[in-house]
Amino acid sequence: MNLYRFEEDGNDVSPILSLHGNDTESVNTEQGCYYGVVISKAPGKQIPLEDMEDSHILLWGKSLGTLHLCSEAYQPSPGIAHRTWQDVCQFTAGILSQYPRYSGALERLQHIEAKLLGQINHENWYAVNQLEVTAEQKHFYPIPAVYWLAESAYCGFKPLALYSGQQVIGLAVYAVDPDNGSYWIMTYMIDHKRQGRGCGRAGISELITFMKAEHDCDTIYLGHRGENIAAEKLYESLGFMEVERNEREVVRRLTIDTFG
Repeated sequence: MNLYRFEEDGNDVSPILSLHGNDTESVNTEQGCYYGVVISKAPGKQIPLEDMEDSHILLWGKSLGTLHLCSEAYQPSPGIAHRTWQDVCQFTAGILSQYPRYSGALERLQHIEAKLLGQINHENWYAVNQLEVTAEQKHFYPIPAVYWLAESAYCGFKPLALYSGQQVIGLAVYAVDPDNGSYWIMTYMIDHKRQGRGCGRAGISELITFMKAEHDCDTIYLGHRGENIAAEKLYESLGFMEVERNEREVVRRLTIDTFG
């Protein structure tokens, strides 16, 4: 476990030593012995990459190789599973979410954890079909994921699976209006087991970035139920402005230049 102090802007970090002034400590618990390690900047002169000579690069490569061999040789204690980087991300997100002042750091961490893939295929379609919202949200989102996959296949929509590591956690579908060429997010959902961790915001931000890069679109539209306050707050915070409201839905438009 590495400990760092986040500055107010969430960008710069500095290591935090233990109460004893050490960068390594061990703690014995009922579950076993845990080690806390702080990695600080190594002493010496920092050489810019463009000024490095062959001898510097050779030493750098040897150091990286040594670290790689140590990592491969590491064996966790018996009965204790070795955590993946996704486990570490989730653990860290749980800590950061308790402190509003670190919201910037939390959002960046969630962007690392969440990513969108451009295809739903034979390897992940079943996992996508298993996605569900909460019981309370089914009033806002009554249509199951399998419907959107079927409609995408027959209507030319573009479905995307939202991942956290290797796990499918959400579904997004977008389309182009054949009448005027406008881009619409047709549906967006995060599985009920992964809600409340910021994955929804991180995922839709990635979706917007993906659509911009893929199609060079300058505006994106979406709709949501008027009583879905959580969706309203999320979309408004991202820059989706209300352009129409009726008994069925609220239509919003995002101007890409104002995003981010």
